Amino acid sequence: MFSLLLALSLDASSGTCGVPSARREAACPRACVREDWLTSYDLHNGGVAPHDPVSLLAERLSTPGQLTPDLLALVESPEPCQVCVMQRGGSAGDIARRAVGGALGMSVPNEEISFGHCFVCVQCPGEWLPTCRGWWPADPDGGDYEGDAGKLYDDDDEAWETASCSPLSRERAAAVAAGMASYEAENDYQVTNRGEARSCTGFCTDMADQGGMHWRAFMGDLTIPGDLHFYSELVAENPDDETPDDFMNRLVEGFE
Repeated sequence: MFSLLLALSLDASSGTCGVPSARREAACPRACVREDWLTSYDLHNGGVAPHDPVSLLAERLSTPGQLTPDLLALVESPEPCQVCVMQRGGSAGDIARRAVGGALGMSVPNEEISFGHCFVCVQCPGEWLPTCRGWWPADPDGGDYEGDAGKLYDDDDEAWETASCSPLSRERAAAVAAGMASYEAENDYQVTNRGEARSCTGFCTDMADQGGMHWRAFMGDLTIPGDLHFYSELVAENPDDETPDDFMNRLVEGFE
């Protein structure tokens, strides 16, 4: 933002004042930024309540969601959004116990604790809140080792231990969000991937594919939450139990 404001406040080229230029020998005085050049960006909300254009531009640049598409293209990086795969490690022994426990009448672990979890968050600048989704069995007590109905939940406050994040374009981010929206209708749930049924880790790798993020599952379909590896630009840990919402807003919007 600062660099754009600096560029706009540099000398304009000789001729019509208000055309931005970095040439110091230009005839137009320094800080000559006029409304005739900024009119196309609708900084004045259709002419209502005139303001100093530089001040209003600074306000727009610092307020998420307040940029017109043309101005957004000038100040936004090609890949401004972020997709993050968040994992909470599971216990392979507990998952195995759950696999045979029901048939043998054995007690089984609390799935939400012992199974771990994997879910996905995606957010673009100006959205204020991320879209965080996780893939769960619709009936936690059902036959989820045979494949049963699955359900997407808003996991924006779910506990997590590690996050693997990569930048992506708004188009890619929209593809991830669309994949989430259709996932429940197109897939069954299973604790581990089997056939057409998908686990929470399967959901994460499916969404990573949509977002263009490369990954590796060292145990194939038997890889448990916490053990998926993503080739991402950022890997973060969560020793302070930060919520996914807070983490994403800090990452994307710079909020503290």
